[in-house]
Order: sequence, then C-alpha cells, then structure tokens
Amino acid sequence: VSVPVAPAPVPTPAPTVLELFAGAGGASLGLHEASFHALARVEWAPPEKCKPSRKYPAGLRPSAQTAAGSLRAAQADGGPLAPRPGHAPAVLLNEDAHRVDLSGFAGQVDLLWASPPCQPWSTAGSRLGEEDERDGWPAVLRAVDIVHPVYLLCENVPGLADKRGRPYLEGYLLPELRRRFAWVDWKILDAADFGVPQRRRRVFIAAGPGPMAWPVPTHTQAELVRAKWVDFTYWLEHGLADGAGCPGPGPVDHGVRNE
Repeated sequence: VSVPVAPAPVPTPAPTVLELFAGAGGASLGLHEASFHALARVEWAPPEKCKPSRKYPAGLRPSAQTAAGSLRAAQADGGPLAPRPGHAPAVLLNEDAHRVDLSGFAGQVDLLWASPPCQPWSTAGSRLGEEDERDGWPAVLRAVDIVHPVYLLCENVPGLADKRGRPYLEGYLLPELRRRFAWVDWKILDAADFGVPQRRRRVFIAAGPGPMAWPVPTHTQAELVRAKWVDFTYWLEHGLADGAGCPGPGPVDHGVRNE
C-alpha cells in the first residue's frame, strides 16, 4: 500500500532590505533577527576621518572606526550579521548616501531602512535643519526614486517633530513621501515601552502600499503596576516572590489588598 507523502514545503523567500545610514549596525541586527535579507548597507566614513594621526594611530577616529569596522566584522563568518545559508553577504558601501550608485538594486528592495543623521534636528545641537549639510532626508528621497522599495521605514530624533522641526516634517518630507507612496504615517515610540532599560524616544516614519500596524507597547507604566500589585508576576519573574520584605504573594502583609 502506497502511503501518500506530503510535498516538501517551499521555503518562503526572505524579504529584502537596503539600509541607508547603517551606522554601527544596531538596526541591521534587528532587521536580521526579523528575518530580513540585507542586500546592501550604506555607511560613509569620510576621508578626513580616515587619516592616520598620532592621536588615532589605527588610522580611523573612533566614530568612523566603529561604524565602518563593526559592520564589516559583524558580517564575517560567525558574526551576528553573517548571511544565512543560501544568501550572499550584504554589499558594504562606504560611500556618501547622497551620491552612492544604487541603480543595481532597483526593483529588488522590499524595505528601505534609513536612519539619517540626527544632528540637524537634535535639541543638543544648533538645529540648522535643512540648512545643515548633514541633512540626510534628500538622500532618502533620492534612494526611494532609484530603488523603488515596496516599503520605507525611517527613524530620527523627536526634534524632527517638535515646534521647530515640524514645518520641515509636515511641509516638505511627508508631502514628498505621499507623492511616492499610497500610505504614509509617523509616530514617536519610546524604547522603554518595549523592554529596553532606557528612555529613548524616536520619530518613526513608515510608508508603503497600505497601512501597517504600529507595535503595541509591552512595558508601559500601567503594565508594571499590574504586574507588581495585581497578579504579582513581576516578583515571580524576578525570583523575589515571598522574599523578606518583598510584596509577592505569601503570608507577609504589605498593606496591599487584592480582593
């Protein structure tokens, strides 16, 4: 008697991403863990930061060495960004994002990720906005026009959306994106709301053929209060339940009533 055998599942191709202003690879790692296949990563170490000096005998100043070197090391065999089986390593483009040739990736990009320099919009700087030569948003629009990604996801500092930055955001950037995508939205997210042990608020801009759902916070103040004083899961997860002086469930009366 022949037994029917189910056909082997056809592997789903990994979604592709092109990363602009990749930095030292923080977003690269998140995208890699989310199963994206990076086609290329663009991060420029300007020549003036690569000149040998007595202060930096390695040839690169620390900021440039970190950004350019960490991506290269992370993509090596055994590194956190090493390509998965069957995938080629991402092309590392140490070039100016405003001028880099991206034409070879046209029509291949599911997601364009960009993290333009924050200095033009940061409250810690001079806040020159579009007059700052480091304004990377024109490079983002240029990349969109060249590679025609299905989706776009970008991040920047909250100053882009405050009183001084919003005219640029709403008067220039968002209208330009709406000319290129059917759906565009933005939101300020705080890393602490998703389990990162620090407050880090960032503006995220998303665009694509249709609406995407924003992530729902998992570590809000309300959730912390519930975990501590309603179901006590906070103390259980941290191994503190019933400890001396700990308000976990048990015989110790800590003045908390759960009736």
